[in-house]
Amino acid sequence: MDLTQATKLLTSEKTSYSDIDTNSFPFYMVNRILSMDMSYLPILNEIAVECDMYMDNESKYRLLHNVLPNKNRYTKLIKSNKKTTIIDKIVNCISIYYSCNKTTAEEYYQIILTSERLEDDIIDILLYCGYEYKESLKTFKELKKCIT
Repeated sequence: MDLTQATKLLTSEKTSYSDIDTNSFPFYMVNRILSMDMSYLPILNEIAVECDMYMDNESKYRLLHNVLPNKNRYTKLIKSNKKTTIIDKIVNCISIYYSCNKTTAEEYYQIILTSERLEDDIIDILLYCGYEYKESLKTFKELKKCIT
């Protein structure tokens, strides 16, 4: 079950509360999708302010299921348009590795590209930033595709 299906189950009159898996998603994500419908905003704000700290997820889902109108509505999830590229990830790791700003890290990136130890340098930097070894190898292979 994905996030949109979970929100649809909350507002559908055909389902019972027991059909909803309350541990699948953080409650704030469900609240975020439902708040795209302006008519739900007052009740969602009230639940978020008054009940958020005192209720567990199951109780919050049950409350939403009982309070929201039983209608199928389209609620669009707004996502960020910015996609981080593999080069941005590596430049970000270089800035962490060398404790420098992004502009300097981009200069270091250009220097590393001309290095004879390109693979070793990039993998060492990615490992320093917390990547697993397999993940850093995969990232390096993606970088290699980008630069060739």
